[in-house]
Amino acid sequence: LWDLDAILRMSLDGVLEIIDGTIGGILLLDENSQTLRYHVHRGLSAKYVEQVKLTLGEGIAGRVAESGTPTLVEDISSDPRTAYSDLISTEGLKGFASVPLKSKEKVVGVMNVASHETGQFGADDLYLLDSIGCQVGTAIEQAKLYQRLDRARERYKTLLQFSLKPRKKPAKG
Repeated sequence: LWDLDAILRMSLDGVLEIIDGTIGGILLLDENSQTLRYHVHRGLSAKYVEQVKLTLGEGIAGRVAESGTPTLVEDISSDPRTAYSDLISTEGLKGFASVPLKSKEKVVGVMNVASHETGQFGADDLYLLDSIGCQVGTAIEQAKLYQRLDRARERYKTLLQFSLKPRKKPAKG
């Protein structure tokens, strides 16, 4: 019902279909380490996805997560704010949009879409992506809450089974 991976895959696929794109990914914010890592992606190499790990404020996606403000980039391969310019060049990424995924004004991740063409995305795309980003952020938060509830229910069941086990009476000697 609230499978986080399935929600993220469907969200990314839906967005790419709407904007007629093939490259994108969703990075989730780890609250403990305050870092962003790809959770789902399309059209990016495994090497790129494995190596990208951003702190808040680092690179374009890190700045989007920190500020909560969507960003549109004409050509990310020549943008000085990028954190992994060598990987971006290898992937051949040009046009780029990054939007925060928010739940109740709290950023829980970032969604990036990219293209091999410069200037692929416009203000309308950014507005649409940002609107979708708010919905995805809420879904992420609900899925995480559901996972926590599920784990708590499992712990409760385990404790209950343990406490209901019949205890052996000590042998009389």
